[in-house]
Amino acid sequence: MDSKAVRLKRAKVRGEATEQLDEMRLIEGVGIEGNHIQGGSKQVCLCTKQARDWMEQQTDKGLCFMRFDENILVDTPEVVKLAVGNRVAIGEGILTVTANKPCFDECILHSTNRYCMLSESVVFLSVEVGTTIRIGDIVRVLPD
Repeated sequence: MDSKAVRLKRAKVRGEATEQLDEMRLIEGVGIEGNHIQGGSKQVCLCTKQARDWMEQQTDKGLCFMRFDENILVDTPEVVKLAVGNRVAIGEGILTVTANKPCFDECILHSTNRYCMLSESVVFLSVEVGTTIRIGDIVRVLPD
């Protein structure tokens, strides 16, 4: 099922606030132009709007609630129910899923065996084919 990019963000320096963008350039093998993460297997982080909304409604805040921020927010959950190795197209770009978001032992939700939507609604990707993406671009899962 197709989805849509509804928010784009990057952080120029690790630990500093992210900036929202109308468009961002994805560079093959590198990630997001101007982002603090360059290269490696977790170049881009994609999250569902449902997970972001869920986080804001929780009274018990998990560890990642304070330090997690996605690069691409999408408007349907289906697009991130992906396995490592699956490919996603955004505009003319192609990205490959490299990991799901891990849980951390020091998180209150994880350590008390409570549900956290982030573990099933966030994926990390690497850029295989670069392009410029924009808010409103269609995000689609490519066939294997």
